[in-house]
Amino acid sequence: MRTAELNDAPLSKVCKFVNAGSLSINEMLKDVKDDEVLGAILRMNFGAGTFKRSKHIAIWWSGEKVSAVARGALNAKKKRIMDLLKPWAFTYTAQTKENLTVGHLIDIVHQKLAVDGGTASGLDPFSEEAFFEALGEEMKASADFFGDESASVRKKYDLSPADAVKRLQSGKFGTNWVLMGLKK
Repeated sequence: MRTAELNDAPLSKVCKFVNAGSLSINEMLKDVKDDEVLGAILRMNFGAGTFKRSKHIAIWWSGEKVSAVARGALNAKKKRIMDLLKPWAFTYTAQTKENLTVGHLIDIVHQKLAVDGGTASGLDPFSEEAFFEALGEEMKASADFFGDESASVRKKYDLSPADAVKRLQSGKFGTNWVLMGLKK
């Protein structure tokens, strides 16, 4: 695809839906392969109830086993895909799964964003504890749709890239990550 075509292309022309889910980054990593270049949007919530804070992160995965030539060709689509995944707080590029852990992403949130306010207890509102508290609340709310009560059952969804992103952004479906494969 030429640059002019790419700049005007809808999400469905530059990528394909891989999967989506409600169990955050740890679940998403099961669909991430070392020989692929992928785009993703991840919603990380922190805290619960009225104290819940959400951060959207656009992730660019460029696996360690992708050849330099393939990486270059696929990286040409990065800007367009990131634009189509908006709104997000920031983008993050990773090549190893160690750089996509909950702890590492929380560290990046702290580096990239002005994290608002403390809590009455003095605890960090953007901690792993606050993240897992919010994730537990989300899991209860989305268990019927995603079947999260049984970790042994992982559903595969058939959504268009645009519909998957809309589900995540609306917050009504419990989707907190969407993974996209790039079309060649």
